[in-house]
Amino acid sequence: MTITNTKNVREFAQKRAIRLYPAYLSAVVITFLMVRLYGLEGRGVSSFEALFNIRMLQGFVRIINHVDGAYWSLTVELTFYILIGIILYFGQINNVYALPILWLISSFIIQVANVVSNDHIITKALIYFSIADYSHLFIVGIVFYFIKINLHQKYYIILISSLIYQFAISY
Repeated sequence: MTITNTKNVREFAQKRAIRLYPAYLSAVVITFLMVRLYGLEGRGVSSFEALFNIRMLQGFVRIINHVDGAYWSLTVELTFYILIGIILYFGQINNVYALPILWLISSFIIQVANVVSNDHIITKALIYFSIADYSHLFIVGIVFYFIKINLHQKYYIILISSLIYQFAISY
């Protein structure tokens, strides 16, 4: 929905930052202080890690712990935003209806390659950077928006395909 009302990557990034960052920053600070105040063992992070968390990039640096474990999903969300930014940058916004199908097919191929290669480091990296473990969930969100603005049967095929994908990768 955001990219349909966005002119360029910079505007898209600004809209996402304005939406996410104030609440995230507040949550990081409050969580860090409460854990410190109450001395919750096993839940604390260093001051350095807390400062690194403020950047929202800790999920991309495996040695930095999250202030709160629930923030793991931000890495997936930020990766999605990066992928959308790439689409915007290359002017592929007009292909936004075909992209969920291509992404789902690509994710399936990557998952199959990972199984065949017995969790090879390259296929694991592809899964991580393409967020193939979560792509179907983003695709469903995109499709729900498409259905909202233009009810069309082809979108239901994508929803069913995403459901099948979920069961296929849950082996």
